[in-house]
Amino acid sequence: MPTPCRAFSLVEVAVVIIIIGIIGAIAVPRLTGATVRTRIGTLRANIAVLDRAAEMYAAENAGRCPACDSSGSIDPDGDGLAARLLDVTAESGAPGGHLGPYLLRLPPNPFNGLATVRIDGAAAGAGTHGWRYDSALRSFRADDSPAMAAIGAQSVHAATAAAGGLIAGDALDAAALKALDGDDE
Repeated sequence: MPTPCRAFSLVEVAVVIIIIGIIGAIAVPRLTGATVRTRIGTLRANIAVLDRAAEMYAAENAGRCPACDSSGSIDPDGDGLAARLLDVTAESGAPGGHLGPYLLRLPPNPFNGLATVRIDGAAAGAGTHGWRYDSALRSFRADDSPAMAAIGAQSVHAATAAAGGLIAGDALDAAALKALDGDDE
């Protein structure tokens, strides 16, 4: 006698598909949020590395910021700033000498992948380079979006956050995540 075929009914298959869809709807946003939080952490770390390199440069080069050329005036060329941090310089900031290098390479911005620097000009977040160096504050900011530039501002002014009224830590991350969600829509 032949044995009857056993198979899943259409209702059983539909229930399984719905359950998989619900699990996916819960898991995917959580994974996406973790990726963005990781990028924000990397951004903060890269800004800290860049700021420390600029501080070391100034300490060894008679207080001159890395945006200053050998004559002491602000050099608007981001490539010059990068060269002063990446190569050996004299105390005047001119190529050659015995000071530096302060970085092995410029770290890329984790949101736009650019490892380039611009000095002053348009506010941080213009999206033209990976980083913006503010010669007045002597600090780096992300240049990929205003939300990420705000994270750079928070790391620069962490010691004076109360006086400046800056958003701290998780609240700033939440604001950045919300801004990124708005970009996707």
